[in-house]
Amino acid sequence: MSAREAMRQRITDRHGAGSGSPGRWRRIIGVGLLIGVLLGAGIMGERVVSTLDTRPRTSDAQIAADTTLLGAPLPGRVVEIAVRENQPVKAGAVLFTIDPAPYAMALSQAEATLDAATAELANARRRIEAEAANADGARDEIERAEDDLALAERTVERLTPLAEAGIVSQQTYDEAVTARANAQTALRQAQQAAVASVDLIETAEALEAERDAARAAAQLARWELEQTTVRAPFDGVVVGLSAARGQYLVPGESILTLIDDQSWHAVALVRETDLAGIRPGSDAEVSVAIDTSTAVKGRVESIGRGIQLSDDVDLAGRLPYVQATLDWVQVARRFPVRVKLDNPPDHLRRLGASARVVFTPDASAAPESGGGR
Repeated sequence: MSAREAMRQRITDRHGAGSGSPGRWRRIIGVGLLIGVLLGAGIMGERVVSTLDTRPRTSDAQIAADTTLLGAPLPGRVVEIAVRENQPVKAGAVLFTIDPAPYAMALSQAEATLDAATAELANARRRIEAEAANADGARDEIERAEDDLALAERTVERLTPLAEAGIVSQQTYDEAVTARANAQTALRQAQQAAVASVDLIETAEALEAERDAARAAAQLARWELEQTTVRAPFDGVVVGLSAARGQYLVPGESILTLIDDQSWHAVALVRETDLAGIRPGSDAEVSVAIDTSTAVKGRVESIGRGIQLSDDVDLAGRLPYVQATLDWVQVARRFPVRVKLDNPPDHLRRLGASARVVFTPDASAAPESGGGR
């Protein structure tokens, strides 16, 4: 055997001996694992894409609730603050009180005025009742006075030519003239008595109007006294408390904010391309950055009808403004979607907290594209 053949034989023997070595099997196992990982990643990727295609979502969301600014409806000095910052309160609970003394005195004065007006009206009505009994007599008196005057005037007319002719004495004529004057006086008195009755009725009507005005003033004074104690209009949480005892308040000046504890919701800004599959009533799942391990169920209440189309947010209209960036490309705009939360845990009830919302599309409307980021 030549040297060349011997070298070839040694190389062949070496390769044959290494065909069952551990290194070769490790290489084979590694390649198999790599192929398995790639297949698994492909399957998971397909599932993720499928989920994103059917479940629109957004991370651009915040926890919100309805709020009310509360202050004193009347001017006055604060004498008591019954709550503290971040305190839960029930509807009707006392929040703070302004000095009731001036309003209590105003109520006493208004009630005294009402009592006086009521008494004066009662006296006028009694006088009217007394005059009513004489009303028929007054009318009869007028009729008699008119008859007496007519008779006296006829008598004077008959006696005048007779007296001028000397047929009757001057005394008889003078007595007839006097009787006519007396009849005229009696008629005027009867007429004045009738007018007085009418005036008394009109006076009573005016007094009744004064009584009603005094009653309204007393009711207003009573309402103002009640308003010195400010109460919670609904169940909520007190925040932004900015007053102390002794501070003077004027109407329209708010000193605290009350968060409506029954109105917790998420405001999610959703890409317009994802809105096709979302409807009022659609189910949603909200996770809050405070505790992402706790998912809160919710339901879509409404979808925003419009947003500001200009960067000038001072324009009139007060529509929600959602900034669109990258002006050199067409950026999908986002619309606010309000999601009512179903009894969220207390530790997630934080106004303004960041959240992520995943929507379950409405079966009757297929979304146009995958979910947002």
